[in-house]
Amino acid sequence: MKNLKKAVNLMNKAFVYVSVALLAVVIISTSIQVFTRYIMNASLSGTDEVARFVFVWMSMLGASVCVSTHGHAAVSVLNDFLKGRSKLYKYHCVLIEALMVIGAAVIVIYGTKLAIYTSAQKSAGLGIPISFTYACLPVGGVGMILNGILNIIEAFLGEEGGEEK
Repeated sequence: MKNLKKAVNLMNKAFVYVSVALLAVVIISTSIQVFTRYIMNASLSGTDEVARFVFVWMSMLGASVCVSTHGHAAVSVLNDFLKGRSKLYKYHCVLIEALMVIGAAVIVIYGTKLAIYTSAQKSAGLGIPISFTYACLPVGGVGMILNGILNIIEAFLGEEGGEEK
């Protein structure tokens, strides 16, 4: 359990650092695009694609980290109702995590297929394989699965699981 938790925490830390770096790339490429388009009156080719592709990667890595912190969007009516009933609340939280793991597994499976199917297709501005962009789906999905499994284990062991951190 401790090794899994260490590995997942290390992965999350790496995802956060990469996401911050990607955010810097989005800001820089968008700023360059705005400057060249509106100040220089000549749009620089590829900066919009860089911003779009990097934003997608940043979103998937962030979604994985979000699962670990229970920061995902939720309708909390049932959650709030069950909070005082510890056993029901625990099972409810485990069910929610299990459904997220299943959803992430679907993202991994079909994201991998999508990345494979688009490996020959190149992006218009940068000329890189589109599969590089779609590869964020299985990477982020695996992160969501690992975080979800860790949340389920923690809920059953009575550690932090099931509680919003």
